[in-house]
Amino acid sequence: MDPRLRGERVEVERGIHAPRRSRQPAAGPAEHRGTGPAARGREGRRYAWGEAFDPSRCISFETHVRGPTPVGVFPGGDTPQGLADMCGNVFEWTGSLYRPYRYEAGDGRENPDDGEGRRVVRGGSWLNNRQCARCAYRLNGGPGHRSIYLGFRVLCVSPIP
Repeated sequence: MDPRLRGERVEVERGIHAPRRSRQPAAGPAEHRGTGPAARGREGRRYAWGEAFDPSRCISFETHVRGPTPVGVFPGGDTPQGLADMCGNVFEWTGSLYRPYRYEAGDGRENPDDGEGRRVVRGGSWLNNRQCARCAYRLNGGPGHRSIYLGFRVLCVSPIP
């Protein structure tokens, strides 16, 4: 594994509830954001870049890279808006509680105070095949679950225009 990728092990609950200890707003992305226009476009693309799988655009089992890579190694897999690594590399935690489909915004799955419920993970990983590397691929994990194929997205927005 690339030593630059090693870091503090952060429990899901700690990451999701970070705003309680910080003056900066933070939250795990809602499940629908990982499968909505940002990741799949208004067209509902199968993969971030389009309909056909291409191992040169993401890290999955077919790529034969045996571990996660730094963000941006596969720029051909970026969404048209420039969002990187939405397919493959590592599954990403969302802040959404795992519930059966269909997504309904008011059904309680976005409750940040439920520290016991299983959370949705999305996007596949380096360890999984092309079927799992889709933006819409969905699994779940409990609050204490850790794995070499699981991570989370950090998004920083500058207050300076």
